[in-house]
Amino acid sequence: MPEQVVDWESTPDECSFKIQGMATLGMKMIEKNPNNLIKITSNGKVPFTFFLTCMIQEDHNNSKVQLAFDAELNPMMKMMAVKPLTNFLNLLAGKLSQLMS
Repeated sequence: MPEQVVDWESTPDECSFKIQGMATLGMKMIEKNPNNLIKITSNGKVPFTFFLTCMIQEDHNNSKVQLAFDAELNPMMKMMAVKPLTNFLNLLAGKLSQLMS
């Protein structure tokens, strides 16, 4: 995980962590289709409801991955959360790219 992530705890289908400067986030896998789709939702005491979807498209020896993050944020929370969440998703995308190359 990126260095901005602290207090990481996990099981095979759930995890919780804190992104520095934000509240603790809990996530739970709600759907998984190997080599195709992973859907994750908020879990536990989180300040907002969200869904993270990882769509995977295989093409011979290559894969394309698209991350989609959908959150229910009020305007004040959105102002505070958009930058750390964007940075976190960019870090995840970068790590995926490194793993796939």
